[in-house]
This record gives sequence, structure tokens and C-alpha cells, in this order.
Amino acid sequence: MAALEKLFSIFVFFLIPFLGNNHLSLFYINIDKFWIETSFILVLIVAIFLQYVRDRETRISLLVFLIFFVPFMLINIISLVYTWSLFSTLWEINVLIWAGCSVSLYAFSTNREGLLRAIVLGTFVSSICAIVQFIVLFPNLFEVFQNGRLSGIVRGQAIPVSSFAYHNMLGGYFAFVLPVALYYGTVRRKLLYIIASSVIIGGVILTTSRISIAIVLLEVLFCIVLMLKEKNLKGLFSTLGILVLAGVCLYALFFTGKEDLGTGVRAEMEKKTRITQTQITTLNTRTDIWKNGIDAFKEKPVTGYGSGAFEYAYRKYFDGGVYTQYSHSVVTKILVELGLIGLLCAVWYLTGVIYGIRKSAKKSRDIFIYAACSAGILFAALDFAFDIPAFVITFFVFSFIMLPGSVQSTSGTGFKHVFTCLVIVLLISSLFFTVKVDMSKKSIDNGTLYLEGGFLRDAYYAYMDAVHEMPVDNEGRIKAINVLNNVYMHEKNGERKEIFGRMLHGHLATVERLNDKDSELFLVAGTAYALLGDKKKAEEYLLRAHLYYPSSPFYVFTIAGFYVSAGDIQKALMWTHKIDPYLNKYMASKNPGGLYVYRIRDIEANIYFGQGDTKRALSVARANLDDARMEKYTIASVKAREMVSKDSMIKYLQDRVDLFQRGLSPLPSIR
Repeated sequence: MAALEKLFSIFVFFLIPFLGNNHLSLFYINIDKFWIETSFILVLIVAIFLQYVRDRETRISLLVFLIFFVPFMLINIISLVYTWSLFSTLWEINVLIWAGCSVSLYAFSTNREGLLRAIVLGTFVSSICAIVQFIVLFPNLFEVFQNGRLSGIVRGQAIPVSSFAYHNMLGGYFAFVLPVALYYGTVRRKLLYIIASSVIIGGVILTTSRISIAIVLLEVLFCIVLMLKEKNLKGLFSTLGILVLAGVCLYALFFTGKEDLGTGVRAEMEKKTRITQTQITTLNTRTDIWKNGIDAFKEKPVTGYGSGAFEYAYRKYFDGGVYTQYSHSVVTKILVELGLIGLLCAVWYLTGVIYGIRKSAKKSRDIFIYAACSAGILFAALDFAFDIPAFVITFFVFSFIMLPGSVQSTSGTGFKHVFTCLVIVLLISSLFFTVKVDMSKKSIDNGTLYLEGGFLRDAYYAYMDAVHEMPVDNEGRIKAINVLNNVYMHEKNGERKEIFGRMLHGHLATVERLNDKDSELFLVAGTAYALLGDKKKAEEYLLRAHLYYPSSPFYVFTIAGFYVSAGDIQKALMWTHKIDPYLNKYMASKNPGGLYVYRIRDIEANIYFGQGDTKRALSVARANLDDARMEKYTIASVKAREMVSKDSMIKYLQDRVDLFQRGLSPLPSIR
């Protein structure tokens, strides 16, 4: 029984570094996110149950952890009442459950050292996976996707991500765990961890994350200084050996084998170096993101917008520059999502950690854990680490070690029985929720593939499967309504059109009952009402969409088009100027929605032409054409809602100018 418990516990902690919100793709092997997350939860349930069966004493440290952790957990749960995104809040709570249960497994374990090693080894394997992606996956993807949108995506940023959603987060996580790997490699001088440390350092370089690379340099310098201070020559030579081995690995990756193997990584490093040189006064585009986030915080400073709802609050105060789903700072994230109350709860937890550091004995292992936590907090302060489950779980495990009372224990009590039952119930609930979420995401992916292939019916049913799996996630419903809107618009058969209309009414009735502040949901609902002929409802929802995302050029284009079709030309003309305050930001940031700026200006020119003001129509059309030729606003982008080439847009706008010059009726706007 004891051996089984150790085995399952080690496997739980080995899997933590793979919880990066993405699939693990190695070209020949693809491990779905569904299997990674559900395997983690299942093994965690078994490990906790086996631990409970052994009937050991309860640790005081876990009680101390709960004292500091529960307030933060409670404010996340309370935010369910007022959140702008119910699904996002539920997911945040789900991840916190994983973190709390992982800490409880660690607290009751007799093999804590083995669990820390498991995290390091998991990170080591994750780094190897990133290297395999670099060597095998991307070269093969380049051969498969020679042209088209996917080719642009693959070649645009061919950086390894392992099982993480973003390469920056992978680099940050590697930097977070590296001090623990260095401890086992330099202080304990274990050969496996010397190799692991060097591979992890190589993995950080491959991710091209400047913040992570800077943190790794500080960590290595810290390790060298510590070895010199303690006169640990063997540890010093081990550290130097790790650096040499990491250098050899990187040389082998970049300068041997295929000539173009490292092109994507080198190009990204060069780009980031140029950005650093040209934008030294603002450090990074993160400052703009933080500014928009703080603007959102000022409107709801006490409670925020709900756990996980940063993106929805950000949209409302987005200034047209760099759009993001994430806060790029844990401080901004907490302030926007949970307000000052949430920040106080987070500070309360950190207070416990700092108090524990002051009271604890300064053992070698603890010093490296402190370094790891410091690195994690530094990275989280500058990027969106706390949106990644692996980072959240690892942070709470490492910080738990620093809490006061982590080595004392008391005799067994009834607390453990009640607590274990509660933990297992929470994990079973989490398992069902996670399965539903991942199945829903899979259905959405399938729907997108069907849609790209032109199979609208299959796409719709796939999106509806997503809705049935996870009703509180709006993404499936938004895409389903969007498909229905397109089908209804082009359907010629009256009987079939009536059926599609009833289906739309069913969706709209559901939208009416939702409390989320999702601008995309409001936009597709407004479009649906417009198609169904309910102009009042259409206007209500379209204006609500704009209220929650005022800087979106696509929204303005849609609303201006709605007023044109409704015959309200003056309102349409007024709306064509709603984007004016954001134009400089669109231009400077190369906003992927720039395509719609040209379309909005095209509507403006059409209106002037329709009013008989040919001179002004020509002036607007020519200025629009000149902007397109210089691509003042981005036309083609892999991040855009649709792909229109620069040449086709210029040709279209030139045709418009020619038509206006000849005094002919303009063509419909390009779509």
C-alpha cells in the first residue's frame, strides 16, 4: 500500500508541468489536453485515497496553509455572484481546487523529497518535448503547410511550446522550477539532475522569453555566489558543468543538422531584440495592457469583475492597441478580477509565506525553494503565469513549504477524515467539470474544421454538441448562432428559412436569460435579430455589444452596416466616425482588425455618394485607397477574423474610386 501511494503521488507531481492548457503535439504522437488533465485528476484522487487509508497523523502545516489559502479561495467562489463570465470563474475555481488538493497530498506525504524531484523530472521531460518539437514537429509542419492561413500561423512563430498554450509561459515555468533542479544537481550532485538542469536551461532559450532568460541568468548567478559563499567547490564545478552542457545542447540544436532548423527561434530572438532597442522608454507593450487593466479596475475597485473575467473587463476599456486575453501581471489580474478585496486576500497569503521564511531554518533546500518562489513571483508580476494551471499548482506547493509549521505534526484527529472526504468530493466534481470542458472544446475544434471545409450542417451540430457539454461556456453558442445567421441569410427556400428562424429564436431566448457580459454573444444575437426583422432588439443588442467592446472596428463596421440596411443613413454616417479616437492605436499596434477600417471608410464614401456629394465621396475613397496602398492599417493578418489579401483590397478600392469618378452606382462592400 505504501509503495502504491508513493508511486501515484510521484506520478501526480510528474504530471503537473504538463498542465499548460494545451495538447502535447510531437507530430507522430499527439496527447490531447483532455487526457493530460483527466489523468492528473484521476491519479490525484487515487493518491489521496491511498494516503487516507494509511491513517497517519494530521500535519499542522496543512491547517496553517488553509488559514492563509481559504480567504483567497472564498473570494473566488463569492465572485460567482457578480462575475462577467460564469464559465471563466468556474474554471479558475477548478484550478484552485487542483492546487489545494496537490498541497494536501504533499502535506500528508512521507516522501516530500520525491514529490519535488517528480516536478523537476516532469519539467525535464517537458523540456525534452519542446526540443523534439523544435527538431521534428516544426520541420514537418513546414513541409505539410506550404501555403494558406495555417502556413502563416506555423511560420509566423515556430517556437516550441511543449504542452503550454504560449511559449513565453513555458519559458517562465522552466525558470520557475530551475532553482529546485539546480539544488539537486549542485548541492546533492545527482547526475540526472545535472543533465535535467542543463536541458531545462536549453528549453528556456528555445522559448525565446526574454523575461525567463533574464531570470535564469539571475538564478545561475545566485547559485554560483552561494557555492562560493559556502566554499562548495564540487557544487561550483557542477554549476559550471551544467552551463557547459546547456551550451553544448544549444550548439547542437542551432548549428548542426538542417540548415533552417533554428530559423523560427532566431528570427523571434532578433525581433525581440529590436523591440527592446526601439521601445526602451516603454519597456514593452505590457505597459499598455496594464494601463487598460487599471482603467477597468477603477470602475469596480472593490470586488472586480469576477475571477477569470479579465478579458471581458479589458475589452470595455481597450484602447485599440494590443489586445489580449490575459493581464500579463498577477497584480493587474487580481485587481481587475477580484478588486481590492482579492488583493488583500493575496497579500494575506504572501504574509504567511514571508512570516514562515523569517521563522524557518535556512537549510540548503529551503534556500533554493525561496529562490524558485521569488523567480515565480517575479515572472508572474510581468506576465500571465497565473492563468496557467501548472504555474498555479507549483506556486502553491512551493510556497506551502515556506509557510510556518511545515515540519511539525500532531497526533491524528477527526479533521483528516472530514477533510479527505471533502477533498475527494471536490476532485470528483472537478473531474466531471473538466471532462465536460475538454469535450466541449474538442467539439468546437471539430466544428471549426467542418466550417473551414464548407460543411455548415456538421459545423452547426458540432457547435451544439459543445453547448450541450458545457452550457455555461458561450463560445459554442456564439459559433452556432453565427453559422445559423449565415445559413438563414442565404437560404432561398421559404420553408427551410422558417425552420432556421425558429432555431435562431430558440438560441435568442437562451441569450436573454444569460447574465454574462460577453460582447461577442451580444453581437451575434444582434445580427440574428436584424436578420429576423426585429430592428428594435437588433439595435439593443448591437449597441450593448459596442458598449462592452467600443474599440472594435468589426463591431463598428457591423453596426454601421445595420443602420444602412435599416435605412437610417444619418446614424450610419455617425457610426463610421466611432473608430476615429482609436485610429492612431490601430496603426501603431498593427491591430489585426485594420481591415475593417477600410470597410468602414468604404461605407462612409458610399453614403456621401448616395447623398449626391460625389466630391466628398471621391475624397474619402481616394484617401482610403492611399491608406491601403501604404497598409496604414493592417489588411492581412493570421489573427484577423477573415483573410483578405492586400492586392485584392487595393483592387477593390481602386474600382470604387473609378466608379465614383464615372458617377456610377457603387458595388456592394467587399466581404
